[in-house]
Amino acid sequence: MRLMAGLLATAALAGCSSQPAAPDHWNRWVCDSQAEVQWRFANGGFDQVDVRLGGDDIVYRLTQEPAASGALYSDGRLSFHTKGEEGLVYLPCLGWPEHKQALSDDELNTSPVARRERTMLSVREA
Repeated sequence: MRLMAGLLATAALAGCSSQPAAPDHWNRWVCDSQAEVQWRFANGGFDQVDVRLGGDDIVYRLTQEPAASGALYSDGRLSFHTKGEEGLVYLPCLGWPEHKQALSDDELNTSPVARRERTMLSVREA
């Protein structure tokens, strides 16, 4: 039964696979808590991404770092880890004021999983 569910999920994802985004096109991913993460490749390569949180106008330029699996981008504070059509956003400690403005208190206090001094949001393609 699990194999069948996995095959159906794979077939569903294949029908929704995304094409490489144009430089000005923002990919829109949504967390389980409905928090929004928008991202795009920042240059002609895949070594930098721009990330916006919660529909905010603040753009974070993240640089690719080594990852065991998928692609990991970071600016030393904010990290964005993608694998396929899903990803994780790692935010610094909840006291970081820019993120409190970008995400509601409910999203920051109840949905993320706190790990050490970072907050993690699970996102997937919308």
